[in-house]
Amino acid sequence: MQLPLRGRLLFVTLVHSIFSQFGDVMAACLNMMNVPIRSFFNSSMTSHYGQLSDAEFETYFSACASAMFVGLALGFLIMGQLMDSLGRKQTVIVRCFLGILGSVCMFASRLVDRFELYVVGHLLAGVVTGLKVVLVIYIAECSPDSKRGLTALAINSGGVLMTLIFTPLCLPSILGSENLWMLLPCITAFLAAAHLAFMVFFPQSPKQLYIQRNNEPAARAALRFYYGDSKEVEIEEALNEMKREKKKADKQSFSFLEILQHDSHRFSFFLVLVCALIPVFSAVNVKSQYLITMLISFGLSQSDATTTLMVISGASLPVGFVAPVLIEKFGRRPLFVTITVLCALEWFGFALAQAFSDFEIQTPLQWILAVSAAILGQSALNMGLLVMAPILISEVCPHNIRSTVSQFTQVPPIVIAALEVFMFPTLRAHFGFTMFLFLGSSCAALAFILHIQMLETAGLAVDEIVHRISANRRRAHTAIGWTHYGSLWDEEPPRFFPHSESSSLISKSSNATRPEPTRAFPVNKAQNPGRAARPNAQAWGRDCHRKRKPWFRHLAAKSKFDALKISFDDLNPDDVESRPVEPAQTAGEEFTLEKKAVLTPDVNEQAEAFFTRALSFLERGKGHGRDGKMAAYKLIEQTSLLGHTESQKLIAFAYMLGDYARWSTEEAKKIFMELQSTGSPDSQLALGFMHATGIGFSKTNQAKAFVHYMFSALGDNPLAQMAMGFRYHAGVGVPQNCETALSYYQKVAKKVASGVRFATGLAIQRVRLTDEADPTVTSIPNTTPLDPNLLEYYRMIAEKGDVSAQLSLGQIYLSGNRGVQQDYELAYKYFSAAGEAGNTAAYAFLGKMYLDGTSSTPANNRTAFQFFLKAADKANPNGQAGLGIMYLQGRGVKKNIDKAFKLLTLAAEQGHVDGQLFLGEMHYKGIPTSAGYKRDFKTALRYFQMASQNGHVLGYYNLAQMHATGTGVGRSCSHAVELYKSVAERGRWGERLMEAYSAYKAGRLDEAAVKYMFLSELGYEVAQTNLAFILDRGEAKSLFHTDRENNLERAFLNWQRSANQEYALARIKLGDYYYYGIGTAPDRTMAFSNYKLAVDRHAQAQAMFNLGYMHEVGEGITRDLHLAKRFYDMAIEHSSDAYVPSKLALAKLNVVFFLEEINQMPVVKFIEQHLGPYWDIFLMGILLLMSSLLPFTQIRTNTVNFFMRRSGGELWKTLTSVSKSGQKKGRRNTRQPVRPLQKFYRIGSSPMKVQFPGLNAPLGEMRDHSVIDLAEQTEEEVKESFGAVRKTLEEKDSGRKKRNREKLHPMERGFSGTQLVGQKLGPPPPSDGVDYSNFETYCLEVKRTSNMTNVFGRVHTMSALVVTGNGKGLAGYAVGKAPIHRTTTAIINGMNMAARKMFFVELHEGRTIFQDFYAECRNTRVFAQRRPPGYGLTCHPRLIKICEAIGIKDIYVKVEGSTKNYLALTHAFVTGLLNQETHQQLAERKGLHVVEMSPSRHFLPLIVASPISTELKVEDELEAIDRLNLDDFYGEGRYPLRKPKELPFFANLEGHLEARWRKHPFRNHESVMIRLLSDGVVPRWTRDARRSWAAERHERLTTGVESLPLGIGLSDIVEKKED
Repeated sequence: MQLPLRGRLLFVTLVHSIFSQFGDVMAACLNMMNVPIRSFFNSSMTSHYGQLSDAEFETYFSACASAMFVGLALGFLIMGQLMDSLGRKQTVIVRCFLGILGSVCMFASRLVDRFELYVVGHLLAGVVTGLKVVLVIYIAECSPDSKRGLTALAINSGGVLMTLIFTPLCLPSILGSENLWMLLPCITAFLAAAHLAFMVFFPQSPKQLYIQRNNEPAARAALRFYYGDSKEVEIEEALNEMKREKKKADKQSFSFLEILQHDSHRFSFFLVLVCALIPVFSAVNVKSQYLITMLISFGLSQSDATTTLMVISGASLPVGFVAPVLIEKFGRRPLFVTITVLCALEWFGFALAQAFSDFEIQTPLQWILAVSAAILGQSALNMGLLVMAPILISEVCPHNIRSTVSQFTQVPPIVIAALEVFMFPTLRAHFGFTMFLFLGSSCAALAFILHIQMLETAGLAVDEIVHRISANRRRAHTAIGWTHYGSLWDEEPPRFFPHSESSSLISKSSNATRPEPTRAFPVNKAQNPGRAARPNAQAWGRDCHRKRKPWFRHLAAKSKFDALKISFDDLNPDDVESRPVEPAQTAGEEFTLEKKAVLTPDVNEQAEAFFTRALSFLERGKGHGRDGKMAAYKLIEQTSLLGHTESQKLIAFAYMLGDYARWSTEEAKKIFMELQSTGSPDSQLALGFMHATGIGFSKTNQAKAFVHYMFSALGDNPLAQMAMGFRYHAGVGVPQNCETALSYYQKVAKKVASGVRFATGLAIQRVRLTDEADPTVTSIPNTTPLDPNLLEYYRMIAEKGDVSAQLSLGQIYLSGNRGVQQDYELAYKYFSAAGEAGNTAAYAFLGKMYLDGTSSTPANNRTAFQFFLKAADKANPNGQAGLGIMYLQGRGVKKNIDKAFKLLTLAAEQGHVDGQLFLGEMHYKGIPTSAGYKRDFKTALRYFQMASQNGHVLGYYNLAQMHATGTGVGRSCSHAVELYKSVAERGRWGERLMEAYSAYKAGRLDEAAVKYMFLSELGYEVAQTNLAFILDRGEAKSLFHTDRENNLERAFLNWQRSANQEYALARIKLGDYYYYGIGTAPDRTMAFSNYKLAVDRHAQAQAMFNLGYMHEVGEGITRDLHLAKRFYDMAIEHSSDAYVPSKLALAKLNVVFFLEEINQMPVVKFIEQHLGPYWDIFLMGILLLMSSLLPFTQIRTNTVNFFMRRSGGELWKTLTSVSKSGQKKGRRNTRQPVRPLQKFYRIGSSPMKVQFPGLNAPLGEMRDHSVIDLAEQTEEEVKESFGAVRKTLEEKDSGRKKRNREKLHPMERGFSGTQLVGQKLGPPPPSDGVDYSNFETYCLEVKRTSNMTNVFGRVHTMSALVVTGNGKGLAGYAVGKAPIHRTTTAIINGMNMAARKMFFVELHEGRTIFQDFYAECRNTRVFAQRRPPGYGLTCHPRLIKICEAIGIKDIYVKVEGSTKNYLALTHAFVTGLLNQETHQQLAERKGLHVVEMSPSRHFLPLIVASPISTELKVEDELEAIDRLNLDDFYGEGRYPLRKPKELPFFANLEGHLEARWRKHPFRNHESVMIRLLSDGVVPRWTRDARRSWAAERHERLTTGVESLPLGIGLSDIVEKKED
């Protein structure tokens, strides 16, 4: 019999099952020892708080019992944070520490007679119980997919077993007395300590190591620990599963709101929440505190109740042992539903027992019913009641949402449980058995929900479970939103291969044995015998074949796809018919049409017929193979003899390249010369190639080659344009010019992009011969050419009905991948077979073929729509993307941008490359909204980058367009050229790479060499590398008849070109050529430079070893043995292959170090000076002679005291020395220094003047023959002796040299005192002939950094952030590094680097920025605003120094986020400065006037810039984006946080409010005064002026000059009427 668990996994599971149960025992302690603990609580409360009534005591005791549930809630709250920050293993260790602390509190509570300590321990017991979920998740993540449930339930069964073992100990006769109950916490403390000791040696969770910490070696080591060293296959499968799960985890973590907004994550959260609520509504919480009390109320004594607990645990114990087997045998859903039903039956049993009590019926049936119900509930607990939610968390939740789901599904149930436990006695007293009926009904409802909603996850990988949930959430559901998942897998879910476009032919998975889906085509099972022979049915769960009632399907909620209402009504009847494929007029896209020669009609007709037939053999996708192409070129050769110019050109290229015809460069040159006279661009290309390489000519001529390439490029030949672009890009024969290279590559890329098709493009594969020859290089899977025998094997199993093989072969034949000839007919055949088997991916590929149109599938939009719809209906991203493209471009359907956007979004969410590409295109061109077309360049850039990472040509092209024009990103010519070059190299002419590789493998070395040479002229790095490899090995002997030295020069040239395109091996080979003088003159300096580049850019171990050797022997660089050792160590770190040679070199280096140290000794130098350089030979002869005389000598040793044989320095070293490892750990500073004892502790020098005979006194002067005596001293001598030590110390301190600090003016000081940070450091030193005398430098930050290495340990360095500038817009900043405590060196290095990294900032009026901007870097956000003249610099102190260096005089900058990350602050501010636009640039870009409205001009508009080269837009031409507020545009919609000023503390005090009310009548006096002054009514509003103005106004009013105002307060003027 074979155990289900073996090896270390069995041992780990047993350890967790036994020793991790201390939390359960701690939590159950209050229930199992209820009587003695209640007595202890009563006595403790009475002694400290006085006598309590029974009701008050019950309330307080219930509150204390609820402390455990508070701890549970606290444990679940901190669980997610601990899991993410510390990790699973460390969280379990923290749980052990809390268990020990809680047990100690419980034990100490009895000793000090404080019940509060027990409450604290009970609270910690709840925290420990809550953190047990982490343990379940940890063991599930460490277990294989088929053993997850087994290990999780084994821990649960261990808890049951430990509770059963501890229950007898709680009897009153053993530990259940008032004096001994505190011993149980001691046992739990021992269990927690034992678990802690074991956990230290267990590894971390493999999934967390791989997914969250990106540590694949550690994850592999952890898997090997749990699976065993021999289970490599299982380990690789587990790693592949983690890779897929990590790919789906697009974010590090999800918030709770994001989970609720995500459809599939929301459903996973719902399932886990249901399983978390089941223990709440079960009786497990109530029983943990009140079961003994309930049994006593039902007629049992305390002793009988405790014995009954043992009976209940023993009766239900067998269920706990079989539960781990049941969960894997029958699955999760049946087991979880059974557990919930048992919980409901338990409540119903308790309800019957309570009904007898409520109706005052005393019968033994009462406690029998209660015990039977408790047995059912305990069985449910043993079957995994408490681990249902953790199991689902580890299975249906992706890794990045587990912590959040754990928190929000565990905390609310615990709050409910705490309230339930607290209020249970009261509710039971008031409602009786009806409360039990309500809780039982709630459990029954939860069981029904689980039966309907829960899916089966047994044996499935987590990524596959998550994918199935996502796919089925998009299926057709009913409007009610209720899904029946009992038959979730009745139809086959879609299976995808990596990137949805390419699949691995070695996949072992098959859809053959899965439940038969609804088929679009009839299947004859007799023709597919392999369909019933695949033994993978268990992976689909036991519920796959169960019959479900059909009405549940009509209750399913509608998915996003069905909400789009896609149907055949959307088809456009005018654009659905088949379209024939137009015949090709040339043999490839790289050729242009030639001028037709003047021929007779008969000859012309015959030539055209032959040529058309030849082109049919050369047509791609028909699978004619090499024989068909050779037949085609025979026809072309015959046609060329008739004078057909197109045939002459093709046969000339065949003669030149050896392409399916005889190899004759002379005939090729003759034909090209004839066609050149007619202006043929293709012949110009060929002649340029022949002049550049010397083929057909006596020597190379780069000038003629350049002229021919240029004329061919002007004739629109794409290959010539590539050759010209490469020459200008790499500086081959011409000066480097990025813009010119950009113009050439842009034309070729545009042509390639225009010819890209949806699915029927040709796959361009690049195989390096150097990688095949190097055994240390591991090729990327699915990139090497497919072996013919392996291809035949897969064709055989595909014919037998293997769907995976059919789908993979269809993709290979469709794209011509892995060296297989492109064949549309075979692709259609295999896709059709897979489609008949119900494979949704095959539907999508058939739709692509019909949409593009091939020779086997003429273009038909209706058929393509049908296939796409079938695939998209099963959530296939290929089908969704196909439908989206049809709606976007209106191909066969009515154009619908909204549907296209939603479909492409669905595809992009699954990582589909076409969805990402076209979504980026929609965001780039603009999505229609109510306010117009909304363009989002940043989102478009993100999608284009994702598409390019997946290898889509148009993704590269669109990125190149954005970088070339500076749209949505800073303009970068070099980046744009690289992207355009990448697009150009993916043209159809790139298939010559595979032709050359096939020729090389077939032994046609010269043909391979000339093809690689032709492609290397076009700039293909792979071709340059392979050509150099062939020439280096001397394999192309017939192609080059010159000597080997000339071939090596060609190889050197190609290695150089390849190295300049950042190929690491080429850079090393280039260094080897310079070092040994191969193909060039020996130059050790250049060799060193190339090796250094290979190390700095590519971290190549071979280059590190070479640099170490050159430093050791001093070739090409100054001899430095320490640097040599460093590079040897680096080689060992970066490659295991370099271990042995580097170790041998280090051993030799150690000998050299030793000899160097000997030679530096003065004695050796003296001996060499007087005895000559050969003194060591004479010394060895003398030593040899003396050693021969040793046997004749007598050796005598005397045993002396240890302290007499060691010097004082050696003895002190035993106390003060520290090992190297101790120095690294910081023990050096804790050792005591050497004490100069001879200064203070001289014999007889104490204040008492002790005389020792023979030491400090003569032997004959001692009185009374005593051994020692005291000398007589005066009082002055005694005082002088006591002050001698102090005097010595004062003299020692007075001799110290004090550091003289330079006095600085307050305006010249830095940020803090006299530190260099913030001070003016002067100009940088001149470099490369550039003088920086008018520059000023500031140091912004100096800090110590460290790097952990496996050789030197923690290496500390000094880092200095330096900024320099001339105050006129030219500035630079850099980070300087230096060894530890070399601050000045770091600052100087930073100044030198900053001087070489200058940038220029345009300033408005030479003092401020042009517009407000927002910039960010990491967590630092900068808001900059321009200010008027004289405002000054109001910003961060570091930014003040940067502004002074640049020349900014007026600015306001608000910094948010991290204000102490000075490098991020500097980078963000400089980035914002460089990204700003001048007024003229803004006017040119927008086509509008730039108008400034300044407060100084009362906001009157002033035109500051107008478009010159751009046409001025009118009102009707303005778009929504042109009406944006500039603050929103430049600030990207962000504004700095401005908090309102806080009110003072006295703002709302009564006195302050009264004072404000008294000032209220005079609130307008100031404004009236200002208005009177401005109107000239009064010259100056002084007190005398106010008094005179009032008197004058009063006189005018009284004389009647001015009319009296109406109102009050005029009693002195208008007399009051008498009553």
